[in-house]
Amino acid sequence: MIYLVTQFIRPYPPAAPPSSFVAGLREVTASGQRASVPLGELLDISELEAELLVPVDAPSSLLRAPIVSVPVVDLADPRPHLTGSELLLTTGLGFVDDDAWYRDYVEALQDAGTVALGFGIEPVFDAVPAGLVGACTRAGMPLVAFPPHIPFVHITTAFYAALEEARMRRLERLNALALAMMHAALGHSPTVRVVNALARYLGGIAIVEQGDDRAVAGTIDGLAVQTVIDALPSMDEYPDAPDEVPAHRTVRVTIESAGVDVLSGTVRSSRARVPARSRLSIAAPRQLNGTDLTAFRLAIDTLRLVHSSGAAASTSVDTLLMGLVVDALMRPDPVVRERTARLLRSALAVSRSGGVFAVAGRRIDGEAAHAADLAWWRTDLATPFVDVHDRALRAITATAPRTATRETLAAAGWNIHVIGPLTPTELPLKLADAVLLAASGADEQARWQGLAALPEQRAAARRLLAPFEPAPQGAELRATLHTWLQHHGAWDATARALSVHRNVVRRQIAECASLLRADLDDARLRAELLLALDALAESPLDD
Repeated sequence: MIYLVTQFIRPYPPAAPPSSFVAGLREVTASGQRASVPLGELLDISELEAELLVPVDAPSSLLRAPIVSVPVVDLADPRPHLTGSELLLTTGLGFVDDDAWYRDYVEALQDAGTVALGFGIEPVFDAVPAGLVGACTRAGMPLVAFPPHIPFVHITTAFYAALEEARMRRLERLNALALAMMHAALGHSPTVRVVNALARYLGGIAIVEQGDDRAVAGTIDGLAVQTVIDALPSMDEYPDAPDEVPAHRTVRVTIESAGVDVLSGTVRSSRARVPARSRLSIAAPRQLNGTDLTAFRLAIDTLRLVHSSGAAASTSVDTLLMGLVVDALMRPDPVVRERTARLLRSALAVSRSGGVFAVAGRRIDGEAAHAADLAWWRTDLATPFVDVHDRALRAITATAPRTATRETLAAAGWNIHVIGPLTPTELPLKLADAVLLAASGADEQARWQGLAALPEQRAAARRLLAPFEPAPQGAELRATLHTWLQHHGAWDATARALSVHRNVVRRQIAECASLLRADLDDARLRAELLLALDALAESPLDD
């Protein structure tokens, strides 16, 4: 008996519409905002034993092609599941061994934005089908072969490890740019320093135009700065931002002849130092990605603050600097931490060996602190490093707030907590501690002063030290007693601190004991006297 077998070749199916989720991902991928790994970097991972079959001699542009995902799709029509910029992995399950079918399959992948096709040899095919190789060659679709002993899970694991490394590199560069922006805002010629930092970050061109002034940094081979400016609309054509919300509007263009992506945004403040608007423009010899856009927004906001008047933007600048300083002090790089510590000490006029103080304040009624509170907070504490964080006011100061300042804050309804002196590198953790302690209602010193509000502390101190008031040398005796207690009752150390003979110290301490009618050898009494004298150290008894 003879059987006649007829093979029916299924035509390649028409494209099905993607889901809304996939469509959204395609838009994000097309905008260049997804993290990616160059195709060449994946091919260079020796453990994968990848072989580039098509093209045989890959151009550098192909090796730089960004891969955002490595899905495994063994469907005859994977298009509904693709978002673009993939290295698509398949074993050929569902393939039809027909040249026309392979042609349609490869063209469909190209239409979906697939960068390259990865073919796993076995278990379906013993070798890459010749029809698939031919279709990829004719269409210019990169085709990568993986040997049988390399499972797809190893490929995807290697890709996502490389992707995570790429993300970390981007974040590190963005953090470095944030530090550069902080230094630019603190130093001279901030506009010039901002464009220099941004151009270095992008590897392209950065331009700030303000009136007739122009600051330019960076170059792109074969592209003149004026070409970038000419590609943009005039600043008069940029839409205005609402007066009550100083902001910027952006325009994005592509210079096709040079393969350059250009982004520009107006810089505008309702209280600018000069009436002219300005704009920041950046150009890169590639598509600008998500971190590039973040860097652009950081730079444009820094410029907006720099161009604003002191009255309008000083607290905004303070908040920006506070955040950048705290972030820099938490960086793992010791060189960055030390440089930031040096800048902080210089800004606060603190010596190299001197300490700084972490100060936090919360309202007694539990209401959140607001940015409007920063002006008086900065003035009262005499520091430019202030911000609002976790419903509390924070500050970095050169000295601990004076008693009068603390009383003023307490009278205004604020619980404050002060920790210090500290080395600058201790600040991030200690600021967090100060915020928590201020929230708990603890006062500004984690000592006896924390047991009562300031007015009660000083009233108790006055009662204990009242015998000194009528004494002819009461102030002198009180100062000697304070110094003696601070030196743990050591006669010689007290004498050296006061620049007097030790017998003078003995005589004055005896007079103190007589006035107080107390035994100064009592440890509890000594502690109470020392705390009382500390509470009144910054003010006279009769204030």
